[in-house]
Amino acid sequence: MVRRTVLLLAIIAVQSYLAFEEVRSIWFDDDYDHHYSASMNSLSMNAINAISTLLTVVFGVRLRRIQHSLSRMERSLQTKGDADGGQCVDVVTSGFRSIEYRAPAWLALAVVVFGYLKYGMLMKHGRKTAFRSATVALLSTISIAGNYYVTLKFVDHVYFAKRVLNKLNVQIMDTLGSISASFLSGFSVSTARLAYLEICDVCTMLTKTFQTQLFINIVGNVFGVTFMMLSAFNTLMSDGANNIRITLYFLYESLIRTLQMYFIIDACHTTVEQANIINITFQKKINEYNQVNLIKKKIQLFILEMVDHKIEFVIYGFICLDFEMFVSIIGTIATYFLILVQLGSSPDVLVNTSNITTTTTPIVTNRISK
Repeated sequence: MVRRTVLLLAIIAVQSYLAFEEVRSIWFDDDYDHHYSASMNSLSMNAINAISTLLTVVFGVRLRRIQHSLSRMERSLQTKGDADGGQCVDVVTSGFRSIEYRAPAWLALAVVVFGYLKYGMLMKHGRKTAFRSATVALLSTISIAGNYYVTLKFVDHVYFAKRVLNKLNVQIMDTLGSISASFLSGFSVSTARLAYLEICDVCTMLTKTFQTQLFINIVGNVFGVTFMMLSAFNTLMSDGANNIRITLYFLYESLIRTLQMYFIIDACHTTVEQANIINITFQKKINEYNQVNLIKKKIQLFILEMVDHKIEFVIYGFICLDFEMFVSIIGTIATYFLILVQLGSSPDVLVNTSNITTTTTPIVTNRISK
């Protein structure tokens, strides 16, 4: 744990250094006007990465508490098949350890491709030497890897909660599917209710822990994807044959930013669906009881309570992480992109055009007066 914290602090230092370098280049480089938009995009990305990683380190104790709660609930919901070494039907295979085994492979592949394209883009611009370009590409790769680690950390905890919900649903189906009209020994409606409410509280705590990181990443990705797509379009239209590597870099970064948002929303959406399955399971099984008894009344009250205590992921009380929001984000990006394309220029060209217009206006005025 200490080694991981030290590594994250080193990543934060790299992200802060890159953000400082962008600020320095904007203020002191003579040709910053030609790369102002790119510098602002890089500055915002590195600042967001540093804040996200720092907040994840700060909330490390809370994350361990969440992990402990989910692990305890998972052990309490172990079925007989699990105890014998078997597996529950449709149990989600992703858990809190997936980030230690499977995710690094995909993360390594993504950042290696990013670093390669970043290096090619820097060399194509010709603003830096080969050694400096390689250094900047390496630091940028480390910066974006830290940001993806934060995303994977959140997604992994959400999938862990989904797995616990799935085991709870399997336990309920096995118990209610028994011949007797009462719950099996060791499991009751009260047990299911307490487990569900505890998972609901854990999901709420998890959302509050990551809500700042998620918010700034989503906002940054909306403008980042728009800028990258516009840059790719302008590069391809200007001289696509000679700048194909730069175009690929812009398209690749826009793709991985979009996938980052998709994985977050997909994890939250599927977890909410898994929680809703529990309600559906109770509603189906309750119709099988012909006689009204105490168990049936408890189930009816539990169903009503689940309606009031839904498991959902809402950041700052107004941004719901579901596919409806993802479609809205894609629509916003497409709208911004089409507007900027219709203007016919990138932000840098628009600035240069406005400067040329202001300088030529006095000349035209003088000629008219003569």
